[in-house]
Amino acid sequence: MGELWSYKFHDASACTALSVATANIEASTYGYDGKAAVDFDKVGDATERYAGAYVTLTGSKVGRCEKAGASDYASLVIYPPAGTSPVLCLALGESLTNFLEWRWTFRSYTSDQWNFLTARLGGGTPKSYVGGTWGGSLGCNPGNIRFIAVYGYWTSGAATQADVKIARVSIIRAADF
Repeated sequence: MGELWSYKFHDASACTALSVATANIEASTYGYDGKAAVDFDKVGDATERYAGAYVTLTGSKVGRCEKAGASDYASLVIYPPAGTSPVLCLALGESLTNFLEWRWTFRSYTSDQWNFLTARLGGGTPKSYVGGTWGGSLGCNPGNIRFIAVYGYWTSGAATQADVKIARVSIIRAADF
């Protein structure tokens, strides 16, 4: 597959909790294709519905890729366990305050198995963004990606979910799809 850029979630110590409803970010021995993964738990909180992990990329992990176009794809490899069915989200950008977000509802994935989820980079695919647009400050270039967040949005802050696993985030050339 023609990956233009990827990040593998192998190191739990590189991840930061996205919210107070995120707990137990740790290495998982049950990774995709036998590789390592990172998992997190969604814990009950009176108001916080988001839970997940993010990483901030520096040095050689940033900018070692080709330019991606609006017809190329963002992909996420994730394992949502059975139980509650959150909206799964992927955010790529420059920082916690400048990113694009893609969302997949529970109808887009299957619980209790690894899912390979994709979304077009352009064409209105991002469901929301904060501070930038794909092709704007990000310049359609995965080399500008310094922030990656993978998380779920639960309909209730009180909802709990254990062991949501994250394996990989990629930018894939449309021609290879």
